[in-house]
Amino acid sequence: LFNGRQVRTLDRTALYRRVGYIAQTAYLFHDTIRNNICLHEDFPDEQLAHAIAAAGLTDWVASLPDGLDTVISENGKNLSGGQRQRVSIAAALIQGSRLILADEPVSALDVTIQKQIMELMVQLQEELQLSILFISHDLNVIYQMCDRVLVMKEGRIVENAETEELFAHPQNDYTKELLAASPEL
Repeated sequence: LFNGRQVRTLDRTALYRRVGYIAQTAYLFHDTIRNNICLHEDFPDEQLAHAIAAAGLTDWVASLPDGLDTVISENGKNLSGGQRQRVSIAAALIQGSRLILADEPVSALDVTIQKQIMELMVQLQEELQLSILFISHDLNVIYQMCDRVLVMKEGRIVENAETEELFAHPQNDYTKELLAASPEL
């Protein structure tokens, strides 16, 4: 359900405009930073500035010789992993989405950048009243990021509980196996 309606009944274009997406690896276009955030749509400057600020990019963009018109290299190597992910976050926020689908958004980052991005996402969730569907295989990340956890096995939900409860008292055998396989918890 999305806003009380079956997702399958919603117009896909309208749905895509209401849901932001952050991928595991920020695949950016060989284009300007502006176009990677706006996806060639004409957003007002104020809306673009808000998304950039929310993603923590304001100072970095200001330091670039061409600012938002700086072209990202074809393979994105002129940006760090954290910068690429922040551009993706700004793109997810530009439309004013209330729901963000975050598919392993920190797994490809080193631990210090991972922590920064996780803190940013928690801050955005609180400040913008976002719902974030956070997908991860890293139980430590799940424990730090999530209020509620759904455990899936073979495409089916096998457990659904508040994070503290699930980690302290898993009910499903598969969940118990996952937690036992993560000794650092």
